[in-house]
Amino acid sequence: MKKLVVLLLLLSMILAVFASCSNDNGPVEQNTREPETGEEEIPLPEAKAEWKDREFNIIYRDSYDYEWVFEEALAGSVINDAIFDRNSAVEERYDIIINAIPTPNTSFDTDFLQPIRNSIQAGDDDYQLAAGYEYRLASNSAYGDFLNWYQIPYVELTADWWDGNFAEAATYNGSTYIMTGSLSLSHMYTSSCVFFNQDMINARLEGGSAEIYQKVWDGTWTIDAFYEYVQQFTTDNGDDVWNELDTYGYATNVNNPIDSFIFCSEIALSQKNADGSIKLLAPSEQLINLTNKLHNIVNMSGHTYIQEYGNAAGIDHHIGMISLGRAAFTTSYLKMAATLRDTEIMYGILHYPKWDEAQTQYHSITMDSSTAFAVPRVVEDPEFVGAILESLAYYSHVYVRDALYESVLKYRDAKDVDSSKCVDLILENPLYDFAYVYAFEWGDQAGPSALLRTCIKSKQPYIANAFKSNESRFNTTLEKFLKNFK
Repeated sequence: MKKLVVLLLLLSMILAVFASCSNDNGPVEQNTREPETGEEEIPLPEAKAEWKDREFNIIYRDSYDYEWVFEEALAGSVINDAIFDRNSAVEERYDIIINAIPTPNTSFDTDFLQPIRNSIQAGDDDYQLAAGYEYRLASNSAYGDFLNWYQIPYVELTADWWDGNFAEAATYNGSTYIMTGSLSLSHMYTSSCVFFNQDMINARLEGGSAEIYQKVWDGTWTIDAFYEYVQQFTTDNGDDVWNELDTYGYATNVNNPIDSFIFCSEIALSQKNADGSIKLLAPSEQLINLTNKLHNIVNMSGHTYIQEYGNAAGIDHHIGMISLGRAAFTTSYLKMAATLRDTEIMYGILHYPKWDEAQTQYHSITMDSSTAFAVPRVVEDPEFVGAILESLAYYSHVYVRDALYESVLKYRDAKDVDSSKCVDLILENPLYDFAYVYAFEWGDQAGPSALLRTCIKSKQPYIANAFKSNESRFNTTLEKFLKNFK
């Protein structure tokens, strides 16, 4: 009996050798494929019979059609097609109908918020999702009109398709009524970044753009390093009049691009204490030093062209100076790559510089003009809403985010491999602060997160004094606001 077992074992080993030899030309195809993802493996809730043929209504700003609406005329456009794929996947999975309902973008209060509040006051389930202006929606979200995202069934805010860093910053007392993530194309579009004119850099800097990128990889791309390069590219055109016809090391406006330096330098504006309370922080020594540095770079050095809106090449903002070869660097957000892509120049993308070499990570911040979300508290079936929300966010991550990231930002808008690597870092490490998320609660550009830009705009870099003058108002507003988080 033992001999028979041994013979059978030997025979099986010989057959295995022959089988292996028969595949010398390459592995069998099915052995190299990743297992196909079955429907049951998708991390989403199952459909319920009572959801069949229901409508899921999204109210949104009409100038943001590209985030919601598939247009036949744009078929073949990667983002447009991805929107179709996302919406179709959700509609087919749950056998529902998604309706995107535009509202004028003229007045947030009148055009966007009031229709939602009218519906809530009437007890009508007219809208299942409000997709609006983050800056305004954030503070308004906490006044009892919207659901706490942590209590919406099926929604997993720690999942990759939601922005967990935003959720952490926006949360107080276990509640946030505002959220964003992959479902918002504009959220990713508005990630802060640095653009530079590689043609200028390569022509006038011995090490060219490779030298700048190497600083990024070495961890030495700091504000000081940035300024060292800025100083090398400013030249007068010969008429002794400094204007948009001259060449500058840096072109910017003094709004969001200035705010971004706070977060990219890992400076906190508020602090969540162990007991759960939130405290506004007086300007640290680092923030005071940052204010002085930016005041010198932007206002005093003569190397920066401050441009508000399209007086260069007919292109909005300071991007025009880059496209005309009149600026080496500018600070903006990723969406502006689409404008630069249509020009003749070779541009590069960098993330914002770190504060110093001791800082271990590069960070970005998303502009507060992007789309964020709130769910009206009168929705009749929170389970239905939660399931569709989670699915929309998931399929946005699968289809829309990847299309934007891979086809637009990394390959079409980033013309070199190093820029693509920087885009990776920009999108992976956003940083937020409670005082930034809810900035409008203190008034338009009147909160703690706007002090830096205010100092740079006014050319008065005394940010500690500015905070002290407003400290009582800041704290009174915060104390009153926090009572809304229940």
